[in-house]
Amino acid sequence: MIRRETIVSTMYEATCLAATNLPPDVEAALMTALEEETDPLARRHLQVSLQNARETDEGAVLVCADTGFPLFFVTAGSRTQIEGGFGVLWEAAREATARATAESFLRPTMVNPLTRDNPGNNLGPGMPKVELRFDGDGDGLDIIAAPKGGGSEIFGTFYRRRHGGSVHEIGQGSGAAPTGPPPPSGSARGGD
Repeated sequence: MIRRETIVSTMYEATCLAATNLPPDVEAALMTALEEETDPLARRHLQVSLQNARETDEGAVLVCADTGFPLFFVTAGSRTQIEGGFGVLWEAAREATARATAESFLRPTMVNPLTRDNPGNNLGPGMPKVELRFDGDGDGLDIIAAPKGGGSEIFGTFYRRRHGGSVHEIGQGSGAAPTGPPPPSGSARGGD
């Protein structure tokens, strides 16, 4: 049986790592890009990204200022048992997100899409987002925190409703790559 507090702690820690940890392969790719880039403005952006990575290692800043909306990918085994049931995952995500926001690991950028009200804690209807899937016959949880940036990704595919209620694609985004580090994962196992 996995305790609720273990899930909250794992989600919180994974969120903090995602916001403050630039994986070595990403840093190496940025270094390579800097060596190959000739445009002065592009070079400056790469230099700033690498400086942020160094300052992040020193605990001074987040990897990316646009921490976006909190997203958790959770994989459970068929024998996974959670104290309070699987609904606890959404409660735990809300608690972890509120704490990470209060401690400035996430910026409080989520607003109500209709009223534009900002509660200041990144919580609201459907927020944070938790994607749950089942895989294998294990008894644990694998949790990945992925604060999804809104910068270059904000110009994604747009949709509108037509009279029949079907959804139609009306525009493609810029094709820009996602920003920030690949999400670190945490694990919660039975007995924790």
